[in-house]
Amino acid sequence: MTSAWPLFNVRHFGAVGDGVSDDTAPIQQALDAALAAGRGIVQFGAGTFATTPLRFHGRTRIVGMGRGVTVLKLKDGYVVPNEYGQQHALLSPALWKTAAFTDDATIAFLTLDANRQGIDVSQHPSGEADAYCLLLAGVRGFSGYDLSLINGISDGLDLAQFGAGFINENVSLARVLVDSCWRNGVTIGAGKGIHLSDFIVTNTGGTAPQAALDIEPNTASNPCEDITLHNWVGRNNGQGVLISGGGLGKVIRRVKISNHSHHAITLNRALAIDDADAVQVSNWYSDQSLIAGSDPGLVINDSTNVQACNVQLVRPGTGVSITGSSTFDLSNVSVDAPKLNGYTDVAGASGTVTNLQILNGSRTIGWLGIEAYSAGVRFISPVVEAGGQGVYALQTHADDVTFVGGRIDAWSTGAVHFGASFRPRFLGTIVDGEVWQMVGQSTVLPPPSASYRGQIRLLEGSAGIADSLVCCKQAADGGYVWQALG
Repeated sequence: MTSAWPLFNVRHFGAVGDGVSDDTAPIQQALDAALAAGRGIVQFGAGTFATTPLRFHGRTRIVGMGRGVTVLKLKDGYVVPNEYGQQHALLSPALWKTAAFTDDATIAFLTLDANRQGIDVSQHPSGEADAYCLLLAGVRGFSGYDLSLINGISDGLDLAQFGAGFINENVSLARVLVDSCWRNGVTIGAGKGIHLSDFIVTNTGGTAPQAALDIEPNTASNPCEDITLHNWVGRNNGQGVLISGGGLGKVIRRVKISNHSHHAITLNRALAIDDADAVQVSNWYSDQSLIAGSDPGLVINDSTNVQACNVQLVRPGTGVSITGSSTFDLSNVSVDAPKLNGYTDVAGASGTVTNLQILNGSRTIGWLGIEAYSAGVRFISPVVEAGGQGVYALQTHADDVTFVGGRIDAWSTGAVHFGASFRPRFLGTIVDGEVWQMVGQSTVLPPPSASYRGQIRLLEGSAGIADSLVCCKQAADGGYVWQALG
């Protein structure tokens, strides 16, 4: 900001800021005066400014004295009109309904309070009432920082769309608190070049999906791409982060998520990636101890080129669930005490999982440590701890699932189970105390002995008899046997 920009103090236009007087007209006059001047700084002092929805313009700086010091609040008793398609945000760009862009606007040092408990939504046909704290649609070069967005009837922050190709571009917000909003903390419906850093999102709950963040485009013509989400903390939200392409054909592209910590998730999923391309996740922590169902910590569905590293999932339903996704790369993923499975993939998935750890298996009362249905998945150095009260530590239902190194300890029913005729590959993996090594196939097995211990061979069946996997193991009497696996 620079002194070359004209200054418009809202109190000079008659705003009171006592939390009771209706300050809508003087504040809007100040915003319009900045437009008429070609640019301007709209300044708020300390106080609570009760208003109806306000509209800002391009080349405007809206500046308060600090979060909790300067508060803009939808006034008590404001009646949300009975109409769909009209957003009733406390603050939004004036031009967005005309499909014109709003350039170079800034909002800083304010609290925006949508006053969910104090306004009247009885005439509106939707329980959400579209009453956001801050709505951005068709903004370019927008910045916001040191903001609190509270008590939204819908979302705290919504980056919306209106018309084909009419999206938000080059938007940056930092140091934002979002609290007690009814639907989501933050929603991104359309945007390119979106940077959201140092967000705290708490107490989101009411209308589904109740997520800290929901990236969810509505049409294929308005993509969500080149999005960076850095340093987020979530607490007491129904869900963590949802990336929901909705079958639109990978219109969510190039999303980077780093340094996220989501605590006390109350509804279901922690991180869900659906129908997206090139999503990168690093340094993620989530805790789903409060949920009772099987909802996963990390979901990857129908997506490509997903990378996730340094991920810690505490008490999820299922730790990791992957369906129909290709070229994924997961590394250093810790699943602590899952309620159901530690890891599950469904036929059609392909990728690499390095250093997957299923920990505290003794608290798992569901089914499996690792459940692998896809031949295209390669596990490098997996660790499945002993003691699970489920069924098997590992179960596969596909040919050529590969395990390289690592350790798989037995659970209540055993260490491994293979579906009929399926042949996973083990290369130096310790399975229930023995090192397993795939060495090839045989029509006739050599006499079992200590020198063959841990070797796995594909025993070729004769005509009409299925092939089978066999492993040389030490028997109870100290001798050795070739034992069928599966």
